[in-house]
Amino acid sequence: NPYTGVAAIFSSRILNNHPPCIFEDGLQSRDFTHVSDIIRANLLAMENKKADYEVFNVGTGIMGEEQWKEYSGTVTVTSNGGTKTVSVSVTPTCVKVYPNPFNPWRSQLTFWGSGVPHAAIKVYTVSGELVKTLHEINGEDKIYWDGKNEEGKLVTRGIYLFVAINPEEKSVGRFVVMEP
Repeated sequence: NPYTGVAAIFSSRILNNHPPCIFEDGLQSRDFTHVSDIIRANLLAMENKKADYEVFNVGTGIMGEEQWKEYSGTVTVTSNGGTKTVSVSVTPTCVKVYPNPFNPWRSQLTFWGSGVPHAAIKVYTVSGELVKTLHEINGEDKIYWDGKNEEGKLVTRGIYLFVAINPEEKSVGRFVVMEP
């Protein structure tokens, strides 16, 4: 089992005053299936005849801030090396975007994570055209985008790419813009 040593590694880091590290390769979306996704899928299957014998993705693998908050709090670790209680505040590594898909007529897109503080975030079309550059200058782990390009016009629906670069890391990703 590849997860066998995780508890020991977490315990050791916490007891030695180091933050625990969570590594992921972006392929573990099953780990982020939220209960609400399962409930929605079951309700769809029971209430909608169009769902009969169809396949649906019930977990997007993308968590909004509310779901991340559920994993924040305090953790007490006890091992033969001692006991320690630490506060855990989950901030995703790199940069996550939500909501994804994003509707600029109804909300803002949030760029969130360790790659946001002091970053320049450049949004591109899939053809490589620069749409918007955002600058986070206050050291915050979030920055918001209203879906407007450099000319102040709402972008059209489609797939967009982003590159976030700060002094410590570079993150890339994609998101979908949809129309109402």
